[in-house]
Amino acid sequence: MNYKFSFIDLWPYLIISMVFLLCIPYVKRNKSNSILIFYMLLVFTIFRYNVGWDYEMYVQDIKYNNLDRYEILSKLIFSFTYHIGFYPAAFIIFGFLILFLTKKIIDQYSVNTLLSWAIFYSYPQFFFASLSTLRQSLAGALIFYSYKFCVEKKIVPFLISIGLASMFHSSGLLGIILYPLVNMKSGKTLNIVLFASSFFISEMVQNFVFPLIASQNFNEQVKFYIEMNSKAPTLLPIIIYTICIFNIFFYKKLIDLNPANKNYIFITTVGGALYNILLFEPNSALRISSFFLIFWVFIFPYYGFLINKKVYKLNSAILVLLWFAISYSFLTIYIINYGNKIIEKISFLPYKFWFNNL
Repeated sequence: MNYKFSFIDLWPYLIISMVFLLCIPYVKRNKSNSILIFYMLLVFTIFRYNVGWDYEMYVQDIKYNNLDRYEILSKLIFSFTYHIGFYPAAFIIFGFLILFLTKKIIDQYSVNTLLSWAIFYSYPQFFFASLSTLRQSLAGALIFYSYKFCVEKKIVPFLISIGLASMFHSSGLLGIILYPLVNMKSGKTLNIVLFASSFFISEMVQNFVFPLIASQNFNEQVKFYIEMNSKAPTLLPIIIYTICIFNIFFYKKLIDLNPANKNYIFITTVGGALYNILLFEPNSALRISSFFLIFWVFIFPYYGFLINKKVYKLNSAILVLLWFAISYSFLTIYIINYGNKIIEKISFLPYKFWFNNL
């Protein structure tokens, strides 16, 4: 069915934007802002129908009990929804767990929950990705939550968190590197070397490893998947590189504001480096790097202090508006690409309710 875009179809995103804007005058009310935004995004998430790239695929797999390829905990949730004959339950469970874990860690470590939630909502690989990549996004949320165990040096709860993450999506095992990242010594020089060297490593992968894969007798499906995704979108790399460079440039000032920013900067620099190194397959590069780039939500609230501490509320408002401009830019790109027949559907438009499509 062909879809014709109408501005009215943006209504759920406009409502979300308005709620964020109404919270700006009360930016210091971290707890109340976080509760409000959590429930708002939860309602959006659990009542949606066919919003997210993989939505229909999951529905078909649940309806026909085609679940063998899934990891054990993901399979358990999908199997449960199959047996009760109510497929929306899977999206409700995954959506709640992702947002709940995100809220818990934001509430504990963010100095500005409003801005942290704005980043989580606006950057496409966080909230919007969770509407599609249910399993990997929940694995990412568990890795994100496990940060508290890294800080507290509780290795057993950390390993349990990573183990659970891998049982939702196998890529969750990559979260194991978070513990050493948090507890090792790092500094500005290491961040610079790591970020800069990732460009050279990326070139080596592109020039040597990728041609090797293409020339060998690999599984045809794997080769096709890599070749079809060999070009990355331009806006996301610009965002990633700009923030990584900004954090390194203002490294000392950010650490002076909060010593914990040392961890956040290092973790997100690792995320930027992983994005570069894996760029031969942009989808995987974006998804895996997001496990670590999500720590932006803790750094960005301090950007407002870099400009002028006396007008922090104004600076926060500007940063929130900037991130919302980014989110609408991506929606616009989807709309334009759909109109030009580059993509088959606009994954996030129109918003529909599942109770009209059972």
